[in-house]
This record gives sequence, C-alpha cells and structure tokens, in this order.
Amino acid sequence: MIRVLFIDDEPLAHKNLKMVLADSYQVSSAYSGTSGIDKIKKTEQDVVLLDINLPDMNGLEVLKEILALPTSPPVIMLTISDDIRTVVQAIKTGAYDYLTKPYKYLELKARIWRAAQNSELRKARLPFHPDLQQIIGESPAMKSIKKLIQIFAVNDTPVLILGESGTGKELVAQAIHKVSLRQNGPLIPINCAAIQDTIVESELFGSEKGAFTGAVSKTGLFEQAQNGTLFLDEIGEMSLAAQAKLLRVLETSDLYRVGGTRSIKLNIRIIAATNKDLKKEVENRTFRSDLYYRINVLQIKLPSLKERIDDIPLLCTYFIKTMTDGKKSITMSAIEKIKTHTWPGNIRELKNVLQRAVIISNGDSIKPENIIYQ
Repeated sequence: MIRVLFIDDEPLAHKNLKMVLADSYQVSSAYSGTSGIDKIKKTEQDVVLLDINLPDMNGLEVLKEILALPTSPPVIMLTISDDIRTVVQAIKTGAYDYLTKPYKYLELKARIWRAAQNSELRKARLPFHPDLQQIIGESPAMKSIKKLIQIFAVNDTPVLILGESGTGKELVAQAIHKVSLRQNGPLIPINCAAIQDTIVESELFGSEKGAFTGAVSKTGLFEQAQNGTLFLDEIGEMSLAAQAKLLRVLETSDLYRVGGTRSIKLNIRIIAATNKDLKKEVENRTFRSDLYYRINVLQIKLPSLKERIDDIPLLCTYFIKTMTDGKKSITMSAIEKIKTHTWPGNIRELKNVLQRAVIISNGDSIKPENIIYQ
C-alpha cells in the first residue's frame, strides 16, 4: 500500500483525505512542518502532500529540509490558486508536483499515483546491485540507466533497449537478467538479423523429426529460454514475415514445434534491442505496429559515447586493466586525446582502439602516440 504523509494544519482536511484515500493508500498526518519532517526521518514515506501555509514554518522551508534528507520522498505542494510565484519557486526548489486548492480528489489521486512511481526511482539512489558493476560509468546518464535496470528487473514486463551500435545493449540485457528473479534461469540471446526466413520457425520454435526434409527433433530458442530470459537482439532487422510469427507466440505465450501437435506453454521474459528508430520503421511499414507495442512496454535508451565523455577515464582504466591483467596503465594525456574523438563506433570502437594501443605500446603505460584511429 502506498504510504502518504499529509502535512497540513486543518484537521478537517486530514479527515476528508483519509476517507477518500482509504481504499489503496495509507495516510498519516502531521499538523506542522516540524512534526512532518520528524515523521519522515522516523518512518519511510512514498509521497508527501505539503501545504504551503503552516503555523510554524513556511512550506518552502519544509520542502528544502525534506529534500535534504538522504531518502527524501517526492513532494506534492498544495497551494492557493493565486499563489503562482510560490508555485514556480517550489518547483525550482525541487517539488515533484503541485495542486491548487480546492482540489478534486480524483485529480489528487492521479498525482499521488504518479509521484509514487517516481518514488521508486528515488529509492534507486541506494547502493546499486552488485551485478551492475559490469555497467561501467558514473555519469548522470549511466546512473539513470542503472536505476532503470534495478526498477525494471523486478517484474516480467518486456523491455526494449534502444541505442546506437556499440553502446552496450547486450550488456544491459545481461544486467537486467542477473538482477531479476530469473537470474538462476537461462539467458538466451538471439541475433534476429542472422536468422533466415526459411528457418526462422525451426530456429525459434523447434521442430519434430520428419516435419520437413532432414528435420530432426529439436528444441527451439524459445524453449531453451524456459524459466529465464529471451534476448531478441537487433529485432529491427527482422522481416515482416518473421515478425508475424514472433508476435503470435508473444501474444499467446505458447508455441508448437514445426511439425508438432502439442502446445508448449512458455514461462519467459522478453528483452529486445535495436539500433533502429522503430517508430519510423512502423510509419514506413517495415515494422509491425502491434509487435512494437508488445515489446515496447518498458524502455531504456542508451547514450552514445560522445554523450558520456565523463565516463571515458573509467572505461579506459577498466579495459586496460582487463586486457593486461593490471600490468599496464593509461596516461592522462592519452585519455585527453581519446576525449577529443567523436567515437562513431561507441564503446566497441573504444575497446578496439585500446586493444591496439596495448599491443603497440612499449613499457607499462599507454601514451598518446599509441592511440591510433582507423
């Protein structure tokens, strides 16, 4: 149940709110700013409703103190309708949302629900799961990616990972699987671009002996992912015919092997990835809209390397250490040279450049002259 702390000095407002939210919210009360702050320190809250006019403190002062706490929940400010300047100041200070009095309870419920979802993101500021150590980067963009991985991992909803080639889409898929409750099950990757239309059904769904010339009894990739995760890499490269066959299985969660008569029930999670703009592909009718909406429930968009330049020192240090078992290091001047490159091939290109530098370098350090682009 979502925990809501209501900070307001009007007893009747508390009584009404508890009645309205009783079905799905646990409402606690504070009648002053000081007591509200104290309650947040003592008990975890998902959302705070904060009146701007309080007897002991200004609502903005209370907001600042709440946001200064290590695990501050999102705050919805409650203001009078003509208090526009205060509203602007509250949002700039860090309020999640605001609502003017008198408010409609249905609208308030909707605002609380959205804030509660945001609360889950805020909680992800806690230490990252150990299995996310493979995701190298401390830039704001990568911290946001790690938060989303932790949040998305807890259920079985399909995830679509978008990003240019070489940005680490498969690494993110592996991280989602490792953090999820399916971590003890298999993670089966499929390169959708590499499967020919003529064999797509037997590869994905398996076959029974005699189903076609040369056919043997074979378990398909979907069955191999049972109780685990199926990673559909480069799904944007699939033909329309293959997309239709894939969609049917995703919609029904069962399949028939080619030549088989027995329905096989699936228990798998789907993660898909592509470097294409699937929205444009749908508009161009090269990607099915029904499949797009089936796989695009939760989305993670990976930044290009040029959008996360601050992570380059960490990436360089990690790759050099891994490639040389810690026997070599990279100089700061070499890192500065690397930062000036545009990196069209992203992290994959960076890794190749560093691997070349390790081979051609003399001594125990990588210098600027060892950084060669091709």
